[in-house]
Amino acid sequence: MPGIVRTDSIASYSQSGTIIIPTGNKIVGTSANVFMSPPRVGEIVQQVNSNASTTSALTITSLSETDLGLKIWITPEYASSKLVVEWYSQMIYGAANYIILQLYRSTNGGSSFVNLTPFTNASSRYAYGWNYNSNAWAQQKVRFVDMPGVVGNVVYKLSYRNGSSTATNYLVDQYMEYGWHLTEIAQ
Repeated sequence: MPGIVRTDSIASYSQSGTIIIPTGNKIVGTSANVFMSPPRVGEIVQQVNSNASTTSALTITSLSETDLGLKIWITPEYASSKLVVEWYSQMIYGAANYIILQLYRSTNGGSSFVNLTPFTNASSRYAYGWNYNSNAWAQQKVRFVDMPGVVGNVVYKLSYRNGSSTATNYLVDQYMEYGWHLTEIAQ
């Protein structure tokens, strides 16, 4: 007899065990994400991308930080998730001494940022920022694993500067692509 069953919970008769749907029968969801379960550790929860290209090169001739301007936002589904933060440039040039990249994060919607990879020039992790490049023209991809511990809006931004001279280095050459890729991974 066809009908509609309305309930907020389904459990086995004994309140423990397995609910079996006999062969030839199935439960069909009529919209996306009808059947939800917590993700398994290591499972990708979501991915976000943001990229751009420029008609003129993004250069630096200063020891002062310059904000890239291209930010990326993600709203983690779980506070325990890891966020894999990747930034890339299809063509970077750091051979005029070197170019330093620094990664910043905001967990309050972008009103204030914390430097996750400060340039200290000391014998420590990130002594030269998130990454430094002292090579001639090359592709560049850098990765950072973050655990911000929030489910609200998380924003990342990049700053760049020269290492120790005012010669011209290039974050991105003209007509080349650069951007972000974020992956939320369940823990």
